[in-house]
Amino acid sequence: MSYRSATGALIAIAFTLFPWWAKGAGWTFDYQHHIRYGELLYQYYASAFTDLSFLDFTNARYYGGLLDLSAHLLYKLLYLLGWQQLEFFIFKNIYISLFGATALAVAALTAKEIYGNRAAFYTALFLLISPKFVGHSFNNPKDIAFACGYIIGVYALVRVVKTLPQLSWSLLVILGLGIGISLGMRIGGLLLVAYLGMIVTLWSIFHFKSFNEHKIKIITSLILALGLGYALCFLFWPLTHQRPIGAFQETLALMSSFDWPGTVLFKGKIVEGRALPWSYLPTWIAISTPPLILFGYLLSLGMLVKKQYQTSLNLFCHFTTLFPAFYVLAKKSTLYDDYRQMLFIYLPLVIVAAGAYAFWMEKIRAHHRLLSHALIVVLAMPSLLWMVKNYPNTYSYFNDLSGGIKSNAARFESDYWCNCYREIAEWMVKNKELLLADKRTIHLKFEGNPDSLTYFLAKDSKFHYKLVREEAAPLQEYGVVYRRGKSSEQLSLGWPHHPIVYAVTVDGVPICALIRAQ
Repeated sequence: MSYRSATGALIAIAFTLFPWWAKGAGWTFDYQHHIRYGELLYQYYASAFTDLSFLDFTNARYYGGLLDLSAHLLYKLLYLLGWQQLEFFIFKNIYISLFGATALAVAALTAKEIYGNRAAFYTALFLLISPKFVGHSFNNPKDIAFACGYIIGVYALVRVVKTLPQLSWSLLVILGLGIGISLGMRIGGLLLVAYLGMIVTLWSIFHFKSFNEHKIKIITSLILALGLGYALCFLFWPLTHQRPIGAFQETLALMSSFDWPGTVLFKGKIVEGRALPWSYLPTWIAISTPPLILFGYLLSLGMLVKKQYQTSLNLFCHFTTLFPAFYVLAKKSTLYDDYRQMLFIYLPLVIVAAGAYAFWMEKIRAHHRLLSHALIVVLAMPSLLWMVKNYPNTYSYFNDLSGGIKSNAARFESDYWCNCYREIAEWMVKNKELLLADKRTIHLKFEGNPDSLTYFLAKDSKFHYKLVREEAAPLQEYGVVYRRGKSSEQLSLGWPHHPIVYAVTVDGVPICALIRAQ
């Protein structure tokens, strides 16, 4: 089988496996927020632009609604076509997963453009065995779609570098889509616009004569691509309807110093999200990236000293990983929930890691090459098997170099979105006779967002419970708890400190539990 065919097979697996896995994922804390935002955007359009309720809904107006609104519209269409039995929750998980699978496919295409077919195969393989990326592809309502738009833009920009001054219509459409999808999710899509400006400026300097000959055509083509990107963004981000240019300025100023009031557990200490040490982002990348990929990335950085490796495309791909990371560090931007807001840089990171392996494979003698390929596939197996074993809590991954979750569960956040609450709720419904005994109703104290539980508890109308949210309230009967918001000391000293009725575990470590009063 050729590398091209093998890559196609891996992409097909992603488009099959991601939606299938997504159906079993949980209801994250942000889910109801995004559902409501999609409804408000729909009301805005349905009212002929007169219902401006979305402007007063938290800070959601500063985010594009591409995924939320399009999911709402597509679900309505499916409902009209006879899919009334399909739950919106399941549909949206599947829809999100398709953005993840698309991001994988486009990353492989980008690797092919820069390093060739072998690197494309490695890129697809490495993303398939990346628990953080795959796990977020199940139900992350914001960061995966943005990452998809970002890598589409990077792919288009790589082709711009290769084809200037001749820019095809199809390339301009792809570039516009990348910019539009990313801006239709977050203001960070402006990165692609900045990259485009940088590329054209540098190309005009090093190819001054050719630029002068084709500048009208180049400038016109770029205006068309940017116009398409803006039109797509404009369609799904109604704040731009109110302030076509000011929306970008206002949002960029706000998000550059985003004031998130929460705290995170980092290296065993409770730290404010707006006062993180510089090591936060590199530490999370180091402990949550499979060792095979991490080594390939470090190898690619070391190879930058080699002249034959200093191609413009290779340097650009490195730039699309490193520049956003250094920008966030320089601005001391707020991060939380590991590094999910920066998940988009993981895609080009994987690409350059794959490129490094592909580069060295070319240097290996032909009769040793098959053995080397087999070794890479074998080294990819541990993280793949880990994902299968710990599904659907896939994003709660720590690599073996860091000691796995057993060494890190009391030092870092694990299931910060309560993906695990679905399993707890489904177990409670299945075992309601045990929990209710001779009572009509049980008191259920909980932590976090109740929707992550109640959506699944509501599937059995005979299971009656009364939610108790007050933190100071004593545990009367049962409680559902998770690890977020606890200090290292609390997590180290026999958490959850009550008898466990049922626990969701990752590698034997409980990440959430149903407990009972002593």
